[in-house]
Amino acid sequence: MNRKVKTLGEYFKQIGEKEKVMGLKNATISPWCRGHSDISWSLSPGLFRKGNEDLRACETELLRDFKLKARPYIERDMPTTDLEWMFLMQHHGIPTRLLDWTESYLIALFFAVENHTNKKDGVVWLINPWMLNEKSLATRSILEPHDEDIAKYLIPAPKDSNRGDIYGEWPIAIRASMNSKRITAQRGNFTLHGKDDIPIEDIMDSTSCEKIVISGKDKLSLLKDLYTAGVSKAVAFPDLIGICEELKFRYSHYINPDNLDFNKWRDPNSFSKPASPYQSTK
Repeated sequence: MNRKVKTLGEYFKQIGEKEKVMGLKNATISPWCRGHSDISWSLSPGLFRKGNEDLRACETELLRDFKLKARPYIERDMPTTDLEWMFLMQHHGIPTRLLDWTESYLIALFFAVENHTNKKDGVVWLINPWMLNEKSLATRSILEPHDEDIAKYLIPAPKDSNRGDIYGEWPIAIRASMNSKRITAQRGNFTLHGKDDIPIEDIMDSTSCEKIVISGKDKLSLLKDLYTAGVSKAVAFPDLIGICEELKFRYSHYINPDNLDFNKWRDPNSFSKPASPYQSTK
């Protein structure tokens, strides 16, 4: 039975335990992690989730239209392969058959607790990417974006008589091209899913796929500790939107003074303790 994490100390203790179980304690790689704010969510990419059935049926057209319409807005590093186009689509919120992962335990925890108003237990999933590729491709190496094995997981080119068929079955682990600030900041990688829509947790055994349960009622406390430790919205999303979201969070007692969760921060130990706000000096 998984013990619910309530503090950063408990989280790192469980990380060490999971690394040992997965045989990665002294390995040259660390487990890949993914944080969910709801423990019930499965390890399936956006294109495979309930409600996106029509999008999945139009995947070829979706990719084609994105290529046609996005080019004028790409100022540098124009994608050269379908996989790179999919990275860009995923980055901007279009459901694809990619699933994001991080090599940072703290970034994964951040995503698990960021939506602290959701009081459901969260979860940080950990996988051994070597073992995933051994199961899917009979090789332990983690693929690079231009590896030949990736081709059978992509929509074939129009000249292919079997266009529209994807031959790859189970997910594969791929190192991301570090061509965006967000992927670099999040230490991102991806799993690319094939024609089989079985979630990763149903494919791998407990020595290759582990989870850490995050206490729902302690999300805000953990989020505050992460901010204090330097892991914030602006770190995970290094752009103006990320900075604005972080500032809104830090000054939320002014923006929304009736928010009871944030009012709990009005104590001597809060880094966001209000000064004397906007008082008249008459």
